[in-house]
Amino acid sequence: MSQVPKLSFVSYGKFGSKVAGLGKKSLFQYHDLTKHRMEIAEYCLEQLLDNYNNDIAFLAGLTGFLVHVKAALDSICQEINLYYELGIGEKPDYFTETETLTEVRNLMALSKKNPKLSELVAKELGASNPWFATFMILHDSAGVHKQQSPKIIPFGIVPHDIEVGDKKVAEFCVESYSQLNKITEEAYALMP
Repeated sequence: MSQVPKLSFVSYGKFGSKVAGLGKKSLFQYHDLTKHRMEIAEYCLEQLLDNYNNDIAFLAGLTGFLVHVKAALDSICQEINLYYELGIGEKPDYFTETETLTEVRNLMALSKKNPKLSELVAKELGASNPWFATFMILHDSAGVHKQQSPKIIPFGIVPHDIEVGDKKVAEFCVESYSQLNKITEEAYALMP
């Protein structure tokens, strides 16, 4: 069984020190929330891997993992929105989903302020990224927030050996966790 990779919070910590002195309470709160969501995703991944043959515990771990990886990605998108004052959404201090930040008009606005970060967001979180597209199919098919048909994971049945892309679900989730850490660390490093 796969092991949970250890997270790196080097760029996270440096960016956190920077935003602590900016006096932007909402930005600082979202920064803390991103890490909190990543740590919950780690716990859920551990539960998924430790309970691979227990349908309810496995499903709880999988669902929690999918929810919190997506929430962490959304949270860093909100950090980007607030840090660069992009004004995305009707309530900019509330929430920016990953799919919203990767809309062309929002990427263009970000590109004017930080072209390298805009390129990273488009490359790693855009619909054309095979990992992110597959992650979103699994996220949506698990019935987390949206109804999608056909479902990879039918209600009431937890096929542990389902294929997610070319990997088993556990292997894909471990990869997703590493991708989450890679994306957040690279994004923070690009935010001067």
